[in-house]
Amino acid sequence: ALSAYLEALQEYLAIEEEIGFTEDSGLQKEFRREIHVVEPAVDKILEAAVRRDEAARRDLLIGALVACAVMAALLSLAAAFAHIARLSAVRLADANRRMEEDIIGRRRAEEKFRSLLETAPDAMVIADDRGRISLVNAGISRLFGYSPEEIIGEPVDLLVSPAQRGSTGENAVRLLVDPVPPASGAAVELNALRKDGTEFPVEIRSSPIQTDEGLLVSTAIRDITERRRVEEALAEKNRKLLESERLAAIGEMVAGLAHESGNALQRSQACLDMLAHRVAERAEELRLVQRIGQAQEDLRRLYEQVQEYAAPVHLRREPCRLGEIARSAWEHLLLARQGWRASLRCAGEEGADWCEVDRFAIAQVFRNLFENSLAACPERAEIEVTWSAVEHEGRPAVRVAVRDNGPGLPPELYDRVFEPFFTTRTKGSGLGLAICRRLARAHGGTIAVDPEPSEPSGGAAIVMVLPLRARDDNIGEKR
Repeated sequence: ALSAYLEALQEYLAIEEEIGFTEDSGLQKEFRREIHVVEPAVDKILEAAVRRDEAARRDLLIGALVACAVMAALLSLAAAFAHIARLSAVRLADANRRMEEDIIGRRRAEEKFRSLLETAPDAMVIADDRGRISLVNAGISRLFGYSPEEIIGEPVDLLVSPAQRGSTGENAVRLLVDPVPPASGAAVELNALRKDGTEFPVEIRSSPIQTDEGLLVSTAIRDITERRRVEEALAEKNRKLLESERLAAIGEMVAGLAHESGNALQRSQACLDMLAHRVAERAEELRLVQRIGQAQEDLRRLYEQVQEYAAPVHLRREPCRLGEIARSAWEHLLLARQGWRASLRCAGEEGADWCEVDRFAIAQVFRNLFENSLAACPERAEIEVTWSAVEHEGRPAVRVAVRDNGPGLPPELYDRVFEPFFTTRTKGSGLGLAICRRLARAHGGTIAVDPEPSEPSGGAAIVMVLPLRARDDNIGEKR
């Protein structure tokens, strides 16, 4: 009985060690104390049995009977403890198995999620409810130039243009707190900021993600630079097509009007010449006749300008020096600038004014700009033409600036002065700068008001940028 009891105690202790109970548990301490007490008793009984004397056998029989009675109860208790330990070991093993399967499942799901994140065509960034980046894919490095180590933990505003910072983080937090379904996944366009400081347009789509750690925001970022370029090119083509159709209609109307009114103007001019001859000795009447003649001349010139503006542009490009064209245009205005104290100064980088242009068209641009400067400077006109080498749309170009010492233009008129029939002068058709812009665009260039005032006079400055050479598909163009 004692030996069976010892075996039960030792089996329970072995199970406890197998399932990882600590040695300081109460049952272990109690059972080990029992072992220390029972083991000497067993040894004494065995020694008495070996001696085989009558007293010893009597003691052995009495001790065995007592031990059987006492140990029977202890043995049942030890067996119960052993059974409980076996059940605990089975349950613990089952719990460990389920935990291991759960860990493996979570690991596989995480690997699958990361794989999907890395293979996404867009740059992906996941931020927490504080607007800080928790996870990114390789697209972020390609698009923004940051490594994952540099960007994780940083605010999402790091990727946004400084002019638009603040709104992105607020929108993200609002989406987390109240993720309205229509807003989830909606496309938003804004300007992003690369690591090198360059800005570019992007389209972002944000969606909430529910996790054990709380709500996160997943954002897909797509570079739309090329799409913007195509859209702008398409819009420009549509604008030109619409403008061409409108100008064709205007040109047809004006051509008919000019033809019908030409004869009437000639007859009127003949009558005015005869009347001027008759009142040659009467100064007041002669002055009135001259004013009528000037009004007729203005009307005839208006017809010509409208026809020029509406007529198709035919370019005959040849290598020219823009400085020489500007000086020639100034000489052609000799009669127009009589009575004005005016001077022209031309200067620029040596050899930078060589350009393939239509000489007549660019001379017309210079004449219109010079006439505007003369009209803006009634006392003394100081006009300066400068040029320098630049790049335009990735191609070598020349930048030409025409500045005067007049009162200048308010910023709200920088764009309007190029609209047809808009003028700030009491006299004029309002087509001069509109024709300049049309001719500059026909050369593949641009023309605009320089926002920086002239120094030291502070007058107006018109800047025209022309490519040095025509595109291969535009050489010899006739439009």
